[in-house]
Amino acid sequence: MTTVAVKINKKSKIPLLRRIFQGRIEKLLGEAAKRGREIAQESIEKSPVGSGRIYFSPRTQRLQEASIPGKSPRIDSGELRDKIKDRKISNNKFVIESLADYSGALEFGQGTNLRGACRII
Repeated sequence: MTTVAVKINKKSKIPLLRRIFQGRIEKLLGEAAKRGREIAQESIEKSPVGSGRIYFSPRTQRLQEASIPGKSPRIDSGELRDKIKDRKISNNKFVIESLADYSGALEFGQGTNLRGACRII
């Protein structure tokens, strides 16, 4: 998991400047979180086809092609891509997370079912 943090010093000696720029900083951080979500979703959409392991999925009752190790996961139902969200959690703090139940298993391996475990803060 990758963590990105930006700290805003709230003990500024010039409160007026802090008030002026606070809204702009908040807007930029929100836009960065949104773009990070879009990049994650795009990488799933562009996942390479044709070299992954073929296996039978009990969930879908059909043959599946696994994603190539080290590459973005392949699209099956689109749930993973659609459940990547960005949101504000406090002043100057945004999170990009996957809310799919199987996100943890994809990121950390089978047997790890950590909903929302894949987060960038």
